[in-house]
Amino acid sequence: MIKLKELLFEFKNQLFAPRGGKIDLNKIPKGKLTIKNESHINKPKGAFWTSTHNRLGSDWVDFARYGFDWGNDLVSALLLKSKGGKILHIKSDRDYQRVYEKFPNDDSDKEWLDWEAISKRFDAVHISDSALYNDNLWGWDVDSTAWFNMKNLEIDKIIELK
Repeated sequence: MIKLKELLFEFKNQLFAPRGGKIDLNKIPKGKLTIKNESHINKPKGAFWTSTHNRLGSDWVDFARYGFDWGNDLVSALLLKSKGGKILHIKSDRDYQRVYEKFPNDDSDKEWLDWEAISKRFDAVHISDSALYNDNLWGWDVDSTAWFNMKNLEIDKIIELK
């Protein structure tokens, strides 16, 4: 029997680094977000995206800077702290399969997840680097968290990126 509670995860520091400019706190969403399934990629449309932040920085900032032309447009980032909530953590192919068994996207001919259904049960989903080898997670480029409910994120501070 699948026990998704074994896949719950809690962490403290998250980083949001938007493309092309400074942080505008008025554009940070609030409350429960409307999540839809994408038809062309296995990602939740409408989610608020963050990356884990540690003393070395963020995988997302490194990826954007060294993997895209626009990475140097990253000027500032918003540090956020998780206040808990139900965060689904996928860290392996096995974890992905367990979640897929419970939340398959019936509209897809691939083994993609039903993000709309997941967003009704969880506040966020975190995909760790070790799960990125799963072909179904193509497009999740680095350790990332897709937030469905903003009430469990608290703004810490804005930082300038070097």
